Amino acid sequence: MRIQDEVRQILKKRTAFETALVRRIAHKSDYLQYLAYEIQLETLRKKRIQRLSMYPAPPGLCSTKRLTSNHIGLSGGKRTVSDYALVRRQLHIMDRAVQRFKADVALWVQYIRLAQKEGARTLAGKICARQVLVAHFIACARFMTAALTLFSLPIDLSHARLNRRLSTRRTAYL
Repeated sequence: MRIQDEVRQILKKRTAFETALVRRIAHKSDYLQYLAYEIQLETLRKKRIQRLSMYPAPPGLCSTKRLTSNHIGLSGGKRTVSDYALVRRQLHIMDRAVQRFKADVALWVQYIRLAQKEGARTLAGKICARQVLVAHFIACARFMTAALTLFSLPIDLSHARLNRRLSTRRTAYL
């Protein structure tokens, strides 16, 4: 009964946030409040898993060991849907915010930082290489921020080099 009440309360809050985002004039603060709520839900989920993992494992899972914090979820180390669903939702909210407020550089940087924090390195690279280049192709500072972010990621460095080259070319014409 308690779990059903929690789920009902979460759905009620999400519906209220989604309604605020769909209205004619959505504000940046609406997106950020919704994102903060989803991040809070994820931290609560992680705390609950950590609390539940202190109890002995079910008999079929691993009979002699206790679940430790390096186990993912309670499914014996396997990833479950709940391990990545809230993170995907957070990234989707940020993507919607960035699409709505394309000129807000702080929002772009916050999106990149969120993707890095959640371990979505490929997404962070795509944000820098594709969206920042398309939406903000004139400002040198934005190019350099994107290039530095891409250099810090352990992925293909060709996007970072391209960003750096484009920033120096664009500033030569300004």
